Amino acid sequence: MKKIYIKTVLLVAIAASLATCYDDKGSYDYHDINEGTVSGLDSSYTVIYKADTLHITPQWTFTQDNGDPDRYRYEWTLTPAKNDTSLSKHIIGASHDLAYFPDAKPGDYNLWTKATDKETGVQWMGKSVPFSIRTQFGLGMMVMGEDAEGYADIEMISVSSDTVILRKLLRNSGLPPLRNPIRVYYSGKQSLASFDIYAELWAMTGDGSYQLDSKTFDGNIENTFDKHLLACLPMPGDAKPILFAKYPLKLISMNRIAICDNGDLFHQPVLSSSNGFYMTQVNVPFIGSAERFPVAPYVWQSTVLTAGYIVYDQSGRRFIKVEMSGGSNVASLPDNVTDKFPWVQPAGRTLIYGENSSKNFALMKDDNYHIYTFATTSAFTKSNYYTIDLSIAYRLPDAKLYAFSAQRTFLLYAVGSTLYAYDYDPANPRLFSIDMVDEITAMEFELSQDKTGNTLTVCTYNPTTKGTLTSYALSLDPNKFELVPLFSRSDLVKIVDVEWRIGEN
Repeated sequence: MKKIYIKTVLLVAIAASLATCYDDKGSYDYHDINEGTVSGLDSSYTVIYKADTLHITPQWTFTQDNGDPDRYRYEWTLTPAKNDTSLSKHIIGASHDLAYFPDAKPGDYNLWTKATDKETGVQWMGKSVPFSIRTQFGLGMMVMGEDAEGYADIEMISVSSDTVILRKLLRNSGLPPLRNPIRVYYSGKQSLASFDIYAELWAMTGDGSYQLDSKTFDGNIENTFDKHLLACLPMPGDAKPILFAKYPLKLISMNRIAICDNGDLFHQPVLSSSNGFYMTQVNVPFIGSAERFPVAPYVWQSTVLTAGYIVYDQSGRRFIKVEMSGGSNVASLPDNVTDKFPWVQPAGRTLIYGENSSKNFALMKDDNYHIYTFATTSAFTKSNYYTIDLSIAYRLPDAKLYAFSAQRTFLLYAVGSTLYAYDYDPANPRLFSIDMVDEITAMEFELSQDKTGNTLTVCTYNPTTKGTLTSYALSLDPNKFELVPLFSRSDLVKIVDVEWRIGEN
């Protein structure tokens, strides 16, 4: 009887509860909430890193807007697209309209805009919009030189879109003022975007050599070459790289070579487990040896496929080969009495200048001047030897700048404002000259855009028009020395080095 009573009480309670709910139906006081939507944004945005300010004026619409502009709080945010771990989130605005000077790391992002109702705390998020930050550094010519104050600086003639000159790239990098410019080096991609991660940008000066951020040109005084060496490799504290090279040039920079101002030579196998470190010191008789021989700041290598590369041992006055496997197999090059020239130099003869283009050249000097040509494609072979007639090659001993033509038998050299072309063809040695009007400060045959090596870049300077860079096509007419202008820019630094940049945006 007790169990029946309990069940009856429960049924009555449930029925009363249901009746109460039914009676209460419709007694709640419902209110519409404030709802917000945004429009007026483009489908995507692309901006240039640290260039013009981007302005966006969206149209926010609220269902219960009382006309009070202070009722809402706004936020603009960039988040990395495609899970790119090299990028980070950035809050880039906190007002209704966006005015953004693009200083986030270049890359691909999503742009979000958000509004918050301060009275209710309700938030509305607009749909994400693809947002790309690019640089003007993707394609063009970087020049290293001396500015009007005598400091080293880098400028870039950018041709990524319109042709513009980007200035004070080194002076504004965050590094202290540096003097005695030497070289600017970029090892960006050659063909595949996936290799952009291996891109390096270096500024080399008499006061020090520093790696810069390859996308932004930002510098750090701590980012010196010794930080890129394995701890087991000795490195004098004041030594700095003055030359970088990569091979094979036609493919990807799979291996890098660095030569320091003290003659040390280091090798980095990029596509291995090196993690960006130079793992091998090459200028030693054998691995682990404390003895070092200084090498000259030239590397001879093939622009196609290669068995390795050749460097010049200054103390031994000899050309030596470094085989490609591991970059550390140093060996002598054999000489025979019937050879056109010796790898090991006779007494008193030494290297003056070396050039690696579509051919390999070495300018040698003793009581006279000599030209060696050789190949490094699948073997290290001697090609030709020429002696220079100084009675024809006027003022060659006064020259400091040289260049070899791969298409003509020309040794070019500069003295002051005069550009000389010595034709070393033994059947018809001749001298041509062109007055370039202003002092010649740098010159080289360019390979990045002209694989034939027939485009000559000449840089000049005067205090009025400042530095001028001009690219020429060398005439192939065998009866004359003629330069056909292709491109020219003035109002630059006093140029000492030119480097094409082809790679990251």
